[in-house]
Amino acid sequence: MRNAFARSMLVFAMLLMQFVSMPARAQPEIGDKIPPLDIELLGGRALAPETTRGKVLLVVFWATWCPLCMRELPEMQRLYQAYRKKGLQILALSLDEDEAVVAAYWKKSRFGFPVAMRSDEAREAFGSVRGTPTTVILDRSRTLRVRHVGAMGYEALERAITPLL
Repeated sequence: MRNAFARSMLVFAMLLMQFVSMPARAQPEIGDKIPPLDIELLGGRALAPETTRGKVLLVVFWATWCPLCMRELPEMQRLYQAYRKKGLQILALSLDEDEAVVAAYWKKSRFGFPVAMRSDEAREAFGSVRGTPTTVILDRSRTLRVRHVGAMGYEALERAITPLL
């Protein structure tokens, strides 16, 4: 019994060492270029890279269980209505587990900007999300200009995007 425990602990320690020594995904920093992404939107349509090329792209990582997100999304809708003709594109990437819950919420809310579930490709491009909502803003050349965890509110969002338009 003692040998089995010792072997188990040795295996656990070896696995832990492998995990700790794994290279971490790089977290993009302000000034980094973010590669174009093919995003599958809810309902199966694609948001191809050409759709966002040359636009200011605001990406919000959110969840239906996040009260700050529920207050921030209507502010983003207002922003989208005010600035989309000037080159603003907003993309909401949900961190929810259940796509049906997201689809029902989105249909009820009637937001005009696209929504998708966060994909591995988005996780690779934007790095980890440490809180919701997380707002990322890319300029027209896909350079990361803003990364903000928590609600920003309409005025702060507007101040962040207008110089980029």
